[in-house]
Amino acid sequence: MKYHLWIFFLCLLLMSCKVKNMGTNHVPETITISQSQDADDYLLHLGDTLELQFTTNSSTGHRWRWLNKGTCTTMDSISIRYHQVRPELVGSSAKMHWKFASTGLGTDTLLFGYGPSYDAGVIVKERKVIVHVER
Repeated sequence: MKYHLWIFFLCLLLMSCKVKNMGTNHVPETITISQSQDADDYLLHLGDTLELQFTTNSSTGHRWRWLNKGTCTTMDSISIRYHQVRPELVGSSAKMHWKFASTGLGTDTLLFGYGPSYDAGVIVKERKVIVHVER
């Protein structure tokens, strides 16, 4: 009987112990990349966000598009916002801030094209951003 009582208390003690988190202690962060930066190869951790900045001018009828959205498995678009560089000038350029969340592990190439909004087949400028997402 004493043996069973000791086993009971031992099991109770083991079940009440906290399990140590075996994952990483990485705090999610946002990495902001301007269009003028040379390197377009970045390491992110799962849960990080990536903000890409593009220069655009909607008065020309051109815009940036994410060309390979359907094939990317590590990143997902979460927001797009614009702000005019010189709002007092009609037709002036704007900064587009495109934010992505890392949602899966692996490596992907985000491919963007700048061209007329009325003709998706015409690309005037192209930008590639390679992301490596790990735990």
